[in-house]
Amino acid sequence: VLIPQDAVITQGQLKGIYTVSSSNTAVLRWVKTGKVIGNEVEILSGLDAKEPYIISAKGKLYNGAKVSVK
Repeated sequence: VLIPQDAVITQGQLKGIYTVSSSNTAVLRWVKTGKVIGNEVEILSGLDAKEPYIISAKGKLYNGAKVSVK
């Protein structure tokens, strides 16, 4: 799975991405990254290929934050 680098959150050595739960809330998921290709990064584990994720947001994202998918 390739995703935009801007969607990846870094905290120390950990890398994560915010996904969208079935109740339209943000959920931080830790992932293992691989190669960087252009402005995209390969996700080796932690994210399903068909799972929705958040690329950008207005305001601060946190676990449980309400999101609207566009």
